[in-house]
Amino acid sequence: MFLYMLLLSLVAFVSYTIGSIGTLRVAGEHGGLQLQSAARPILRGAQSVLLRQAARQPRGIRARSAAAAAAPALAPAQHARFEALRAWRLAAARAASVPAYCILPDSVLRCIAQNAPRTLEQLRTISGIGTAKLRRYGQALLDATAALP
Repeated sequence: MFLYMLLLSLVAFVSYTIGSIGTLRVAGEHGGLQLQSAARPILRGAQSVLLRQAARQPRGIRARSAAAAAAPALAPAQHARFEALRAWRLAAARAASVPAYCILPDSVLRCIAQNAPRTLEQLRTISGIGTAKLRRYGQALLDATAALP
């Protein structure tokens, strides 16, 4: 992890010195770096270069996607339907040995939970449910939410 952060810092420094303050330039056919005259005061210590350190996000915290952040809150009945659909999706994903989002993404499950389709034709009108998904998962989706209001 330390080496990775060191490499990121080095890349940021080189990018900054090439692009912003003009102390380095790319030279030669192999992309070597060459010091410019603007680097002289920095090397002698007469001028300093200040870099900002990128803020690190704490481990285990993921930024929510823009779609999830912008999605309206679900009513209690819709939330129960959404959770039932997520449980169904997890079971289907494990049975198929694929990640859950490969079955259906949260945005589609949320739309199903909001619209509460009761037939395959109603399910077909939901964005993200095409012919293949309808044929493969349609009845199972309806069954997963049939007992819910």
